[in-house]
Amino acid sequence: MVVLITIAFLGVGGVLAIALADRPGGIQILAMVAYTFLIPYIASDRFLNLVPWDRLIHGKVLLGHCLALVIVYGITTEAPAVRPRLPTWFITSGRRPSLFLVCLGGVLLALAFCEYHWVMKSKDE
Repeated sequence: MVVLITIAFLGVGGVLAIALADRPGGIQILAMVAYTFLIPYIASDRFLNLVPWDRLIHGKVLLGHCLALVIVYGITTEAPAVRPRLPTWFITSGRRPSLFLVCLGGVLLALAFCEYHWVMKSKDE
């Protein structure tokens, strides 16, 4: 099941990256789609188990995911605005991604793990 999620994200993510990269709000949409595909990855214990869809599709969990998507949108909207005020060593990159992008990815990954922990702890009716 997780292999299908991987293939779906690569297809959808690739199309979105090509179509939306230069448009206003494109990066935010791509980040929200990637974040949404990341949650089943984490919930499946990173490729080892089946995805617990019964826990992921309840109303309270979906509401929490929508809140997390709002946070992702806010982070990815404000990050480019903050970038010019940061030191050059933090935002420049050679062959590897800049430290700024690594930190941004780390924040989004930490948010995904927090959401996963909350999903697994929630007792939805």
